[in-house]
Amino acid sequence: MDYFYYLKYALSAILIFIGSKMTINHYAHENGATFYIATATSLLIILVLIIVAIMASVMRSKHFEKKAMKEEVRKS
Repeated sequence: MDYFYYLKYALSAILIFIGSKMTINHYAHENGATFYIATATSLLIILVLIIVAIMASVMRSKHFEKKAMKEEVRKS
């Protein structure tokens, strides 16, 4: 789980997005307004958030691995 460091932040953003979408939709219908985000658009946003989080986590892990290797070389 340490490898996917930013995944928890992406999951938090996804929950905020879904909760906001549901809340805005609820109050929009109460006030007679229309609010609609297509299912495909929602899924695309969720997918992008997860992919960005995974890519950032992988880059972070590789950065720390390179940093650790350089420190080992200096100690030798």
